[in-house]
Amino acid sequence: MFCTFGTTIFSVFIPRVNRFVVQNDKHQELNELFIKVGRIQFEVIMLIFTGFVLLGKPFIKIWGGHGYEQSYYVALILLSAVIPSQIQNLGIQIQMAMNKHKFRSVCYFLIAIFNVIISIPLCIKYGPVGSATGTAIALVLGTWIVMNIYYHKKIKLNIFKFWKSILSIVTGILIAFAIGYAITKFYKPVSIFQIIVIGLTYVVVYAISLFLFSMNQYEKEIVYSIFKKFIIIVR
Repeated sequence: MFCTFGTTIFSVFIPRVNRFVVQNDKHQELNELFIKVGRIQFEVIMLIFTGFVLLGKPFIKIWGGHGYEQSYYVALILLSAVIPSQIQNLGIQIQMAMNKHKFRSVCYFLIAIFNVIISIPLCIKYGPVGSATGTAIALVLGTWIVMNIYYHKKIKLNIFKFWKSILSIVTGILIAFAIGYAITKFYKPVSIFQIIVIGLTYVVVYAISLFLFSMNQYEKEIVYSIFKKFIIIVR
């Protein structure tokens, strides 16, 4: 479900990617689109990720019961490992449009092999957390490092500018997370209803914090348009 959110956002931009690739002089626009979509994906999936950090443990305790505590840490490790690939999945379509996606297939095949090699001994020694850690290490090496180098060198995407833009969003996320953390420490949820109430409160806090401290003008205009449509529907 976490990965689905990132995939859904980028899919609407596929026709534009294909058009830019066909028009060879549109490389600058392709870079800007890559950053634009990546920022939106990051803002959305970090809401889910930070929300899970805050409320995942009590939710698993209530839903799964005793004996499933490790699931929280397994999930955190795996979610953390896939964040970069989720905010860069527009790059997959760019590779396909350029007919340069073979490298990614080979890279992911090697990631899978390395994952098996490293995860088995870690699983034997540390259990589920060790297995998740092995998967995370393989993903970090493959999707964080190798694929970013490939994007920068072969696909000619400005990866440095991309990550600089992504990091500019972090301020709003940290402010929202700090407030959410304070709420969960002051009012610890012990039921699904309380988790839902705190979760909805966090969504509002997160949205306001991002709007005030992280969003650029393009993203704020999207918010304005959604708000205007909501007002029209309510009326």
